[in-house]
Amino acid sequence: MVTAPRLEHPENADNFLPDPGSFRAAFTEVNITPRVSQEHPLYLQGLAGPPRPASSVTLPLMMQLLLIEDDHHSRVLMVAADLFGFGHEMVQGVRSAASQWGIEPEAIILNASHTHYAPGTVSHTVKYLGPYYEAYARAVLDHISRNLSKLYYGLEECNISWGKVEAQVGVNRRLKKNGAVQFAPNPDGYYETHTPFILLDLRETRQKLVLVNHGCHPTGLGPENTISADYPGYFRKALTSSGQVSKVMFMQGALGSSKESRPSEREKSFSSGSKDAERNGELLAKQLAQSIQKELTPVSGPFFCLNLKAELPLKPLPDQNSLDQLLKNHRANPMAREWAGKLLKAFPEGKYPNQMALPVQLISMGGEVTFLTFPAEPVAELGKIIREAVPRPDSTFILGCTNGLLAYLPSDQVISEGGYEAETSAFTYLTPSPFDLGTEPGIVSTVKNLQRASADEQTAGYGRYHLTGRKGKAFFVLSTGRCGTMTLAHLLDIAENARVWHHIQPDFIDEALQAYWGNIDQEGTFWKARYTVIHKAWSEGLIHGETDHLMTQFADVLAEIIPDSKFLVLTREPGGFVRSGMRRNYYVGHPWDRGRLRPREGLREFESWRELSQFEKTCWLWDKTNQSILEFKDKISPDRLLAVRFEDLTSDISKSEEIFNFLELKGFDQAKAEAVFSLKLNAQKTGQFPKADAWPDDLILKLSEMCDETAAKLGYHHVHERKG
Repeated sequence: MVTAPRLEHPENADNFLPDPGSFRAAFTEVNITPRVSQEHPLYLQGLAGPPRPASSVTLPLMMQLLLIEDDHHSRVLMVAADLFGFGHEMVQGVRSAASQWGIEPEAIILNASHTHYAPGTVSHTVKYLGPYYEAYARAVLDHISRNLSKLYYGLEECNISWGKVEAQVGVNRRLKKNGAVQFAPNPDGYYETHTPFILLDLRETRQKLVLVNHGCHPTGLGPENTISADYPGYFRKALTSSGQVSKVMFMQGALGSSKESRPSEREKSFSSGSKDAERNGELLAKQLAQSIQKELTPVSGPFFCLNLKAELPLKPLPDQNSLDQLLKNHRANPMAREWAGKLLKAFPEGKYPNQMALPVQLISMGGEVTFLTFPAEPVAELGKIIREAVPRPDSTFILGCTNGLLAYLPSDQVISEGGYEAETSAFTYLTPSPFDLGTEPGIVSTVKNLQRASADEQTAGYGRYHLTGRKGKAFFVLSTGRCGTMTLAHLLDIAENARVWHHIQPDFIDEALQAYWGNIDQEGTFWKARYTVIHKAWSEGLIHGETDHLMTQFADVLAEIIPDSKFLVLTREPGGFVRSGMRRNYYVGHPWDRGRLRPREGLREFESWRELSQFEKTCWLWDKTNQSILEFKDKISPDRLLAVRFEDLTSDISKSEEIFNFLELKGFDQAKAEAVFSLKLNAQKTGQFPKADAWPDDLILKLSEMCDETAAKLGYHHVHERKG
């Protein structure tokens, strides 16, 4: 719970915090169209009938990534992709990658357009829909992970505003006839026409980006066996061509009971070809273009993000004997047979679940715009009910097919009426059972709880950690690297009262060099990168810890801006470090060479340094880094710094306990500590360079000339004697 209305931070915090209520954003777009060939056929997911391979590409599959940062450096990642769905493995992978950037699961939106003309990316769907392509799903995940750095460093000031339009490109597909619900066009059925959007005006690049939320199945190509982004892709193409905006993100909504229709016909019928999908995309673009020109409502204020689980009732299942008979009935629906087989295997004793936990996510932007997400296909009727239950219905985005794709999500009325969405869709997603009556109030209750949490500033969560008002403790490891910092991170993470990172992102590769040269605002750079992460730890009463050697050049500033911080100096004898650096190709091709310490160009020292050999440059690096550490050691109070040699840490387990005590960490466990050391994490396994005792005399002499004086101050005496 929040204990203070204002944050606690250094007195000169205005130097690193943006203007109150402001946003920064970065956008990128990636083509994720898989290769199609006769040698490598790709089966489409979600088409009616048996799976069939794609013969061509009608409209490329694209993915848009948007990172937005508020005025306290809380960041929200939004991804819109032309996929059938984001499978569980993809969601977990993105969350893992984003966590290294301090972005928590509740601040991530992975929205699939749910096009049925794409390869399978959801592993738990019935095989009759088409195969799951693990390699393709992993490739999409890799694209997202690789672009996180680009987004972070591309953040720029932006204005955000929201608007809405009533739009329709489809028709309700639940037609009541002869007392039953048929899968057919129902012009009188409910269709979610409310289409909210946000417009981002990027100041530096002068791009205008619009994010649009509309709910309708992208199944407009009918029986075509071609890869296509369907109407969302045509919509993006048409809207950007209008000149109104630079980039477009389509976010799928409450689509569960809506399907594309032919726009030109008076009597509604389902779309059945690329031309239909293209006209639908152009129609949606035309409707949006008119609304974008109108006066929009500005958005300001911080993010608040929260996830809650809705416990939803499931219908009772038939007994095991009935399921076994269904499984063996070769005339039965193949999807129903696969479903029965899965249940019998998963629950051999017949104890079937009577509930399903469905995660519901809320992201609030300044309390003015709200995103509600569901890892399912909400029917349009439920979308209407949810919108009526929120305080700001016009500016609420209801996002289906987001952060997973578990099931269809019906309203209670749809459940009572029956039909595909309420009954047989359980076969499609292989869920234990269809949802039962009570699903609707379960969803609405969860949404209302999220809304109450959003409105109550006393509710803690992502985006509000700084409001706890807590000033906490932190520690940082100062080193050259290649001295067990990854092992140390795992060792210290045993602590019960700390959250310890090794290479948290951004990893300060370039910033460390700029700090060494004195080119950057170290305080602002640090807080921008770590503000949310540190305040989360402090809000939970934890110590924040980092073992990355790249923090070494920030030591002076860290000691000042975090008064309760401590520093652990971890050293390694120079010969071992230099050998490791040589094996890793320091200064001659290592990926981090761009940020590795070196004198600034234009100085006399740089001209001398440039003439050094690779071996000598690596010796210079060890010496210069440790010199700066020793200078810092002389300036800081002794009770805030502990020096430990890597060789002692790995040979004497009591050193680990000494470190725990110094850093005020709780829960030291000798057995766990020994297990960590046995893993030999990040040990050098590649590269050829002999151990120091096999070096020729000239290398021993050069190491001694460049490092002996500093080595002696660190307690290394007569480690490398000259030969002969």
